[in-house]
Amino acid sequence: MRKIIDNEPKTQTLDRYTLKDALKEYINNEKPDNLDITTGFFNLKAWELLGNELLTLDSCRILLGWEYRSAKDTEKEIQNAFLRMIDEIPIIKYKENRAHINSLIAFFERKNEKWNSLPQIIKDTKPELQYINQLRIHPSPRLHGKLYLFPKIAIVGSSNFTNGGLLGNTELNITIEDNESIIHLKEWFEHFFNSRRTYDYRSKLVDLLQDSKFGNKEYDPFIVFLKIVFEYHKYELQKTLEDEDGVIRLAEFQREGVSRALDIIEEFGGVMIADAVGLGKSYIGIALLRTLSLRAPPMNNDLLIVCPAQLRDMWNELLI
Repeated sequence: MRKIIDNEPKTQTLDRYTLKDALKEYINNEKPDNLDITTGFFNLKAWELLGNELLTLDSCRILLGWEYRSAKDTEKEIQNAFLRMIDEIPIIKYKENRAHINSLIAFFERKNEKWNSLPQIIKDTKPELQYINQLRIHPSPRLHGKLYLFPKIAIVGSSNFTNGGLLGNTELNITIEDNESIIHLKEWFEHFFNSRRTYDYRSKLVDLLQDSKFGNKEYDPFIVFLKIVFEYHKYELQKTLEDEDGVIRLAEFQREGVSRALDIIEEFGGVMIADAVGLGKSYIGIALLRTLSLRAPPMNNDLLIVCPAQLRDMWNELLI
């Protein structure tokens, strides 16, 4: 394997190649038993690029540091990120994309054949070991290292386990093959992977994938019926009309939402409207503001609206 892996094209002076090709080449040629990965980020595109190779391994462990953490609740942020990834997968190639998702589910659902022989105390304290391939989160302090560790070789550098890190970004990774360094890297990985600060995330990711549009979750027929009815009538539900004075006329369900929201505000001093996308939360909010301004004249139109920049013009128009 080449010493330097940077995802750059080959030149006359440097024989370069991508981390994706390096990992594929090593797994296919050397047939290693296992792979341990430390990464600051992991996305579903990485599985699409290397899933077939990882499925040939006896075991694989992934330690996720979540490099792009911006919220206090790291796990929730990770969940939301994976949900966005799934939402962004096009429905056009449904069978192909569903096959990728289901192969990832099968990968993380693969049972550990040695589970029954493990001491009971291990089973009680580490139930995640019943699965051979594991995924753990190291939430704090931020784990920034990137490591791809095979039994006899390691790749250390800047590449996350993402399509960018494997293929798209200009990275700098180096291969390490001397036994002493491999031993030290194994000790480093075991230290962080088994740290009390880390916790299992495999089961939650599997549940999220199963519940997605590409998963295998079976929905109640009545829920499916409601979804069909909503999709059929959603444009009528979303339609809003204006009378001659420019006042927004709400649909019946929106008027009920305004009434309920006013009751909650009166009782608790605030309200959160969390209807699904396309049901007119903005219009409900406008109706609430207008009603409250009439009920409490001292407001003097001192309103603060926090919204994405692309919605600023829409809110300006609604408030005129």
